[in-house]
Amino acid sequence: MRSFFYNLDSVISDSQNTHNKELYSLCYDVKQFVMEGTFTNYKKVKTILGYWGEPDSYVSKMTGMKEGTVRVTRRNLSNELYEIFGYDFFNIISVGDSKAISDGRYRLDLASKNISANKYLYQEFINTVTNGSVLDDSIDIKSCAMEIQFLIKHSRNSIEKELEMLDKDKLAFLIRMLNNESGSITNIYNLVRCFEK
Repeated sequence: MRSFFYNLDSVISDSQNTHNKELYSLCYDVKQFVMEGTFTNYKKVKTILGYWGEPDSYVSKMTGMKEGTVRVTRRNLSNELYEIFGYDFFNIISVGDSKAISDGRYRLDLASKNISANKYLYQEFINTVTNGSVLDDSIDIKSCAMEIQFLIKHSRNSIEKELEMLDKDKLAFLIRMLNNESGSITNIYNLVRCFEK
């Protein structure tokens, strides 16, 4: 398998040759992310990445590192990037259509840690679920099927889709009733009882 760096440069070149601005922009942003070096704990990452595209022998000569060390370090960095972006990353984005670019952008957002639960769930809901929970990273996601379905059912997207089918004026009226700002005592009582069942 070719290195992540080689494949990224190849796709950048192809995107320029085919005038695919969206693909070029994605690859440019991926390269910027890589050049920042925040994806790894390797201490000399900036030094190695500063010689992007140069032969190992040249990097060795310029940095004083052994050529074998340069080669192994580059291979390890490449493997880390494949683990982050996925081994199929270049196969997917090379398609170059809007779906491929969207998938690539999503992976870059994940790598950059630009995705949070707030994008998918309402903060109040997140607080309710996480309050008092125990952090356990050993849980196997395969055992979370019911919990995933629950989160999807209560996601921003699901709620917003359901809201589109409802009369917002009626919903607002019901909320005012729950706040004891509208409606008769009997109706408020009956509505509150619906929530307490």
